Amino acid sequence: MYAVSEQYSQNIAKSVRTTAVSGFIKTKSGEIITINDDNIKTGSLSISSRLNSSGDFKPGGVYSSELSVTLLGLAADGLDGARITLDFRLYRGNSVEYDSVPLGTFYVDGSTIKRRGTAVSLKADDALMNFDYPAEAISGSLHELAATACVKCDVPLRTSTEEFAALPNADITAEVNISRVQTWRDLLIFIAMLTGTFVRIDRTGGLRFVPLTCERNSGGVIIPVREIAGNIRSSTEFSDDTTRITRLFMRRGGGVVSAERNLSESSEIYAALELTENPLLAGLSDEDAQSALAKTLSALSVCLNRAYKTDFNGDPALETGDYVRLRGGAVDTSRGYATGMITSQVWRYRGKHTIQCSLSSSVPPEESAQTFALLAADDTAGAVSKMRVQPKSQLEKELDALRGKAGTGGVGKAVEGDPSSEYFNDYEANNITPYGIAAYHHVEGRGNSCGPGTACHAEGYGNFVRYGTGLHVEGSFNTLDNGEASSVGGKGNNAKNLDMSRVEGSGNKVDVASSSHILGSENTVTNSNESIICGKSNTVENSFSSLILGKSNKIKNGHQIIVQGNENETNFYVGEVLGNHNTVTPELTGYCYVYGENNVIKTGCVFVFGYGLKSGSTSRNRVMFGEYNVARNAFGRQHILLLLGNGTSDQKRSSCFAVDYNGNVYCNHIYETGTSNIEDYFANNPAPAAQTARTFSPAANAEIPIV
Repeated sequence: MYAVSEQYSQNIAKSVRTTAVSGFIKTKSGEIITINDDNIKTGSLSISSRLNSSGDFKPGGVYSSELSVTLLGLAADGLDGARITLDFRLYRGNSVEYDSVPLGTFYVDGSTIKRRGTAVSLKADDALMNFDYPAEAISGSLHELAATACVKCDVPLRTSTEEFAALPNADITAEVNISRVQTWRDLLIFIAMLTGTFVRIDRTGGLRFVPLTCERNSGGVIIPVREIAGNIRSSTEFSDDTTRITRLFMRRGGGVVSAERNLSESSEIYAALELTENPLLAGLSDEDAQSALAKTLSALSVCLNRAYKTDFNGDPALETGDYVRLRGGAVDTSRGYATGMITSQVWRYRGKHTIQCSLSSSVPPEESAQTFALLAADDTAGAVSKMRVQPKSQLEKELDALRGKAGTGGVGKAVEGDPSSEYFNDYEANNITPYGIAAYHHVEGRGNSCGPGTACHAEGYGNFVRYGTGLHVEGSFNTLDNGEASSVGGKGNNAKNLDMSRVEGSGNKVDVASSSHILGSENTVTNSNESIICGKSNTVENSFSSLILGKSNKIKNGHQIIVQGNENETNFYVGEVLGNHNTVTPELTGYCYVYGENNVIKTGCVFVFGYGLKSGSTSRNRVMFGEYNVARNAFGRQHILLLLGNGTSDQKRSSCFAVDYNGNVYCNHIYETGTSNIEDYFANNPAPAAQTARTFSPAANAEIPIV
C-alpha cells in the first residue's frame, strides 16, 4: 500500500469524502497540458491492475497497469505515446488542505485513441511496456540480470540490492538463452517466478519485485494493510475455504520436479501450483532445481488467502499484492471477516472500486487445470495431508498423453523436443522457441512470440513473429520482423525487412520490402524495391522499381516507378504516371512520363500525353516533349496538338516548335540543307548562309520543305 498519513486513513474510510484529481500530459513534442476534474468526463477515469494475466495468486506475474479515461476540451493532437501523470487528492473535511496519493505515470497507446467532438477517449499503460523488446544473451546473478534489463529498457530498479538478496533463490546465477527468453519482459517473468514475487511499476515509475507473502502478528494472524467495513461495501462475494499453497511442481526435460510441505491438520485447504518450465534453471541438475522450488514454496506457503470479490467506495492507495480484511456486512458471522491478497483490482474515480482475491479454490476446474492441477503421471509425489487436486478435463488428459510422445505434434503446450506442436488459443505471453528453431507452430492470443522459425502462424493481438521463411501473421498490432515468403493480414500491423512477402489490410506499416506485394488502405510503405503497392490512401516513400496502383496514394522519393490510378500525388525521380487527376512533382532533373486526363505537372523534365494536362486547361489531346513547356489554352487562338519545349528555367521557358489542330506549324526559321541526312550535313558543312533561311509564318501551306 502506498504510504499515507493517519489523517488520510481516517478520511478515506468514511462513506462521504471530498476528492479531486489533477495532473498533466506531456506529448512527444514536449508540449505540457494541465488537466483536472474539468477535463475528465464523469465516470470515465479508471486504473486496473493484476498480478498476472489470469489475476490469480501465482509468482512470476509481469502485468502492466492500465489507465482508461475520456478527456474533455483538449485541443492538442499527437497524443500517441504521450505521458500522463495524475495525483489523487483527499480533502480534510471542509478545509482546503488535502492529502495526496500519486496515481502513477502512464503512456498513451495511440491505437486506442478515439475522438468524438471535443472528447478524447484513450488507454495508457505503465512503464512495463518498455520491456517488450528483444532480450540479449547475458549472464549473472538474478539481481544482475534484473538490473541489466532495467538499464536496457530505461526503467529504474527500485528493489535495492539488500531487498533482493532477502528473496528466495537470490543467489542463483544463470545464462539467458534468447531462444527461450525472447524479450526483457520474459526475463522478468522467470526471475519473479524463482524469487516468489511479481513485478509492478511503482508510483514513481520504477520497477519493483514484490514478494508474495504476508505479515503476521505474534499470534500468527495476518496483519492486513487495511480493513474494509461492511458499511462502505456495495457487494461482497467470498469463499468458504482458506487456501494455502503447499506444493509446487514443474515439468522439466520430459519429467517433473516438485517441492512440498507437510503441514499439520487444520481447516485450511492445501493446493498445488504448477509453474512454467523456467529456462533460468537450465544449468542446474534436477536436485538443484527441486531445491530452488522448495525455497520459492517456503515463501508462498506462509500466505493464507480466503478468496473474495467486493465493491466499495474506493481507496487509490491500495495496490495489487496488498493484504486486506473484509469485516462485517455480508461476510459470514462464524468468523466475521475474510482476509486475502488483492490479486486484481479496478479503481474508478468517484465510482466503485473492485478488488478481488482469486485462488485455485475460486476458479472452475476447467480453467484452473493448467495452473493448479497435479500431474496425474507424477509417481514421485509424496502424500500431503488434505492436498487439493483439481480434476482435469478430458482434453487436458489427452494433452498429457501427447506430451509424453516426442515428434508427434500436438495441440496445447509445446511437446518436449517436438518442433511441430501447436500453441492453440493458449492465453498470452507464450514463447514458441523453447527448443531452438521453431517450425510449423501455430499460436493464437495476445503478446505471444514466435521465431526464429519456418512456416509459423500467429493470430491475435500484439504478437511478435520474427526471422523466418513462410511466416504468417493475422490480426491487429502484430509485428513481423525479417520474413521471407511471408504474409501479414489485418490492421495496424508492423512489418519490416520483408522479401518476396505479402501484406494486406489497413493501417499497416511496412519498412524495407523487396519483391513484395502490399494491398489495402492507409498503409505506410518505406524503402520498397521491386514491389507492388495496391489500394487507397497509401503512403509510399523511397521506392525503387516498383508499381503503385490505386487512388489517393502519396508517392515520394521514387526512382524508376510506375503510378497508375486517380488523384495520386507523386514526387519522384524518373518514373511513369498513368491515370486521371494526378499531381506530378518530379524532383531534381527527373524524367517523368505522364499519361491521362486532368493531370497537374509542376516541375521537372516531363513527357506528357493526354487531356487537360495543366490545371484549369480546356485543351484537347496534345503531346508535349521537352522541358519548360508553355501549354496555354490557345496559341495564336488555336489549340495546340504538338509542343516541343525549351528554355533554361521555369521563368525563361518557351516553346520552340508547335502544331495546332488546324495543321499550322509554328517555329522560327526553316533551313534547306538539300540532303536527307541533316546530322551529317551540319557535321561536315557550315550553317547555311543567312540568305537561305527564310521566315516561316502561320500562313504557310504544303510548300513547307521537309528537313
